Amino acid sequence: MIDPQQTKGWLPDLSTWATLAIAATLPFWVTDLDLRLAASFYRPGSESGDWPQAEHPLWSMLYHGIPFMTAALSLAALSLLSLAVLRPSLRRWRPWAATLLLTIALRAGPSRQWGFQGQLGAPAAAPNP
Repeated sequence: MIDPQQTKGWLPDLSTWATLAIAATLPFWVTDLDLRLAASFYRPGSESGDWPQAEHPLWSMLYHGIPFMTAALSLAALSLLSLAVLRPSLRRWRPWAATLLLTIALRAGPSRQWGFQGQLGAPAAAPNP
């Protein structure tokens, strides 16, 4: 049973974060704002390629480095969750580790492809060649 004294602290926080998450993503759910923003960087037929900024070192590093950073965060969160289950002194870290794992597992890309692709008028992502 959940103790009402314990829920008093995290329930308002949870509702605040959920409200902020919905407010931040709502413009992308109901409009094509993300596609219009991306189109402002797309230059078909440009002599430096269709995406002139694509080879910039910062974007290239992020593009190639994100999978490794995601894997490192996943392993760290999984390790922390395992330790928190095995050691009672680390019990307070369980929600943090579980939240991080769920955030990584249900991030925007997979959740859109698995559940919402083609829904609400959102265009389906083109497969990578």
